[in-house]
Amino acid sequence: MRKTVVKKTISLQPDVWEYVSDQAKRNLSGFINDALRAHRKSRLQRAMIEGYKAMASDRRFAEELKLWDTTLRDGLDQEEDRPTR
Repeated sequence: MRKTVVKKTISLQPDVWEYVSDQAKRNLSGFINDALRAHRKSRLQRAMIEGYKAMASDRRFAEELKLWDTTLRDGLDQEEDRPTR
C-alpha cells in the first residue's frame, strides 16, 4: 500500500526551527512526523490512563463488572467435561 504524502507550508519560530534542523539533520519531515506521532501516542496514553482511573473509581461500574465476570465464567467447566466428537 502506497502512502499518500500531504505537502503543506508551516511557520515555525526561529528557536523551534533551530532545534528541529539541529536534531533532524537531513530528514526534517521524518523528524517532525516522528515527533508528532510520539506526541499523539502520549496524549492517547494519558487519556486512557484517565479513563481507567475514572472506571476504577466508579463503584457501580465495579459491581457491574463483577457480575459480568461471573457470567462469563459460568458453564466453562462443564464444557471441558463434554465428550469430543
